[in-house]
Amino acid sequence: MQVWIERQSDGRLTIEIDTKTHPEAQVLYDLIRDTEPQPKFLVKGAEQARHPELVTADNEPFYTGDETEAQVTPDGVLVENMWTEDKMLVSHEDFVNVVETYLRLLELRKRERAAERAAADEAEG
Repeated sequence: MQVWIERQSDGRLTIEIDTKTHPEAQVLYDLIRDTEPQPKFLVKGAEQARHPELVTADNEPFYTGDETEAQVTPDGVLVENMWTEDKMLVSHEDFVNVVETYLRLLELRKRERAAERAAADEAEG
């Protein structure tokens, strides 16, 4: 599965997931969109995925949202779109990599926006 997360010149993040080869990968995009207001849930899932030896098959989902549910299992991270019933099992490593890249770019965007606001406030003051 290939995932590209890029930062555009205006600061927006573009997430592209190879859904032609893996149509079920759409659920990973759905999860990221569903957790956008609260990325701390992705952090929790990535932390669990780093230590799969500590989870059991009946591990509680780390996220249940309006559209998606995600659970770390011993075999990977199971992501399900509850409306379409599409599911995908993502490897622990792939899930951690996607989350880390996404969060790193979100943090960069947040810092840049804060710097822009500070510069605008300084110019006004």
